[in-house]
Amino acid sequence: MDARILLVRHGETDWNTEGLVQGRTDLPLNARGREQADEVARALGGRGIRRVVSSPLHRATQTAEVIAEALGLDGFDVDAGLVEQAFGRAEGRRWADATAEFPDGVPGIEDRPSVVARARAALERWAVPGETIAVVTHRGVINALRLSVGEHPDTVTPAFGNASIHELVLAGGRLRAGGRLRAGDDHE
Repeated sequence: MDARILLVRHGETDWNTEGLVQGRTDLPLNARGREQADEVARALGGRGIRRVVSSPLHRATQTAEVIAEALGLDGFDVDAGLVEQAFGRAEGRRWADATAEFPDGVPGIEDRPSVVARARAALERWAVPGETIAVVTHRGVINALRLSVGEHPDTVTPAFGNASIHELVLAGGRLRAGGRLRAGDDHE
């Protein structure tokens, strides 16, 4: 029996609107981000979600709290394996500026296989066959997972918005793509 995993990108922060790389920098939602959390919570209604799991970063837990409350769940769980990819010296800067300064590679970036390994382990801890869960995380994590299940880079790497929803299915120890259910708002 399949476990459905609905990956939700957190709502908007001020750094998203400024085009700055956040990575592990722990920022709260801005006013628009709180509205997006409400919007994505409504979009998740009626999907039979039994559990909400979140990255420990504030922008994700704020989004998860709104979703869990709207779905009538008794809170949400936090898993450190869902934290955003570390972007090292790029954090707090525009990506183009960081790559111009470090043309041979920005120091401190967590590699994609490490992101996939920890995020996949988190999904396997929480996914239950026959149930649907919502997982609130970040663009770097969602991109890494989508690429790992064989989605084509042209459909993964273009920016997708805050409060977007992407489906994965876990069955028999295999993770596969299920599609994008909500595009969200376009910001970094």
